[in-house]
Amino acid sequence: MDLDTFNDKLDEALLILDELAVESYEKIGRAEKGEYDLEDLANTYDRYIMARDFVEEIKRALIAALTRERGKKDLVPLANGGALELSFSSGKRKWNNEDTIPAVIDAMVDHHLDPSTGEITAGTRQLMREVLDAAGISYWKVTVLRDVLDIDIEDYSEKGERYLSPKRHGD
Repeated sequence: MDLDTFNDKLDEALLILDELAVESYEKIGRAEKGEYDLEDLANTYDRYIMARDFVEEIKRALIAALTRERGKKDLVPLANGGALELSFSSGKRKWNNEDTIPAVIDAMVDHHLDPSTGEITAGTRQLMREVLDAAGISYWKVTVLRDVLDIDIEDYSEKGERYLSPKRHGD
């Protein structure tokens, strides 16, 4: 993308976001008073999604440009007095769980194996806790706990607040 096209896209995105912000606050205010049209709110939400996607496209182009320029300056001063640090993440790993799970289990057993007796020195709960810590799970599969293992999930969790998760269809 050349610089003129990029600047045009950026100007267009900022204009859309500015208009959308004003329009959205007005509509949200009316909705809070019970004065709203569901279709109108849905269309405003759709415009927000399109604007967000547009901004993401610009963000990707900026990141690509910054990536090319990285190394020239790792800390770039910003007009607001702050700075933008240019650094790379280590990258997200795609795990081969089929091979990793047995390797972790074997390592856990080896870690707790008494070489003189051949006995495992940790109990089942300790081994499972260490395996789960290594896996870093942050949620449980409710259907398996409830329907397969017959565990009352209410005893072990707090239900979060429900939220709407709209999904766009079509263009």
